[in-house]
Amino acid sequence: MTDEALDALARRVLLDAARRSCAGEAPAHDFSPAFSRRMKKLLRRAGHPVRWRLVRAAACLLLAAALGGGSLVAFVPAARAAFTGWVRELYETWFVYRRAGAARPIPENTVYCADWVPAGYRQRTAPVPGSFVRALYEDADGRILNLSYLTGAQSASLDVEWEGAEVCPVQVGGLAADLYRNPEDGPSILVWTDEEKDAVFWLAGALPEADLLRMAESVRLSDPLPRAYRITWLPLCYGGYCVAGETGGEGWKETVYESSEVSVAFGYGPPARAPQGEGTARTVTVHGQPAPLYASGGEYLLRWTPAGEEDAVLWLRGNILPEELVQLAESVEVDLSRYSDMAEIQTAEVVEGPTLPAVARALDGTFTARVEAFARRDAAAGVYMPRDYVDMVRNTCKHRVSPRRITAIRRVSALLDAIEPEEGLRQRVVSLFGPFYTASIDTSGRFTTVHICDERGVMIAAYQSGTDMWTEVATAEEMQFNYLTTQIYAAAHRKAKAAEGG
Repeated sequence: MTDEALDALARRVLLDAARRSCAGEAPAHDFSPAFSRRMKKLLRRAGHPVRWRLVRAAACLLLAAALGGGSLVAFVPAARAAFTGWVRELYETWFVYRRAGAARPIPENTVYCADWVPAGYRQRTAPVPGSFVRALYEDADGRILNLSYLTGAQSASLDVEWEGAEVCPVQVGGLAADLYRNPEDGPSILVWTDEEKDAVFWLAGALPEADLLRMAESVRLSDPLPRAYRITWLPLCYGGYCVAGETGGEGWKETVYESSEVSVAFGYGPPARAPQGEGTARTVTVHGQPAPLYASGGEYLLRWTPAGEEDAVLWLRGNILPEELVQLAESVEVDLSRYSDMAEIQTAEVVEGPTLPAVARALDGTFTARVEAFARRDAAAGVYMPRDYVDMVRNTCKHRVSPRRITAIRRVSALLDAIEPEEGLRQRVVSLFGPFYTASIDTSGRFTTVHICDERGVMIAAYQSGTDMWTEVATAEEMQFNYLTTQIYAAAHRKAKAAEGG
């Protein structure tokens, strides 16, 4: 929507509001929070359209002067169209790193990784090829180092919050970089772009500046890795499919998909890992290349080698028609990680496992005694887990176990309010400065989804513009804390009832 159209819309809203005010009419209904936030921004712009444009232009010019040289192209459409490279833009309390010009292909079997890591840190999450790549390191005290990068995909950008940070210019191996220094004793964020590697990198962690720079300067291209693959199509089936099982190891994997009618397994790996067919095979073609198809007992097995991968074999086996098996094979593509693919969602299977450190700290003697006291009181009153007990447990979980979810949601929501709608597919990866969480904002047309992850890459919250609602995603610590607390309460309640003869 153009500025003129926005101004016209805002004027119509103001005039309508004035007519209602003069006529003494009450609003017909309440607007959603998202609509209200957008209208407030519209009204501010409409009330001072010239000032708003001047402020925006002044901010752009000041930033261009501060950054110097080529960064000016970030604000001149004609220059941007002719320029190829990484630029940095100012956006209220955020710096935005994005690539101008045509996107390059994403490396399919290599990653950039650090040759040097501070003593005491071990790799927790290995980097996986894709448009978003992340490696996590952790020390014995649970402190996290996060080395991530985005490749030069034109539809993606990195947004770094600078509010609360001291932004200092530094150099990483002769490349200009920004150090978002923490004025307190906590993590900092180092960001740099590399035209040769065609990526924007960021390193977040509680390290001295010299160690951050040393680790950043050690980033090198890895040796070739085995490619991973995924299917992108399954035959239409009533009720849909579920993943019935997965097996895998170094360089190989097999996934079984099942529905009420179909069972099909897809795998890839070295030739020694591929299943062998029985009997005589007939030859079919997959992307124009010959491939053997075996039939046995109402099931089929299809094996083929992808172009340029002589040491790898892909296979499909199941009780679907041969032509569907071939169609499924031709839907296979190299599996490249994105932010949403790497966001870990934990399950309730952890609740009965070893007690997690954060849970052990929260379930100290004082809290356990409070839970048992509530249970004895409630047993005497003939009630079970009344509201005041539930509130006490929730507050304890929030302050002693839960991630800083509310703060993260508030900060990401502020960015959602500030950014302008964009056409087409787009992903913004957001790096927050305290709490040091990351998020992705994915837009497709008018639909927006958001995922927020903590410093370990565990998803803690999600948002969908269709419902305009945030959903809290429970962590393993939260699930285990609530489970163990319930066990303590239930045992004490039963004991108190038994003592009463109830």
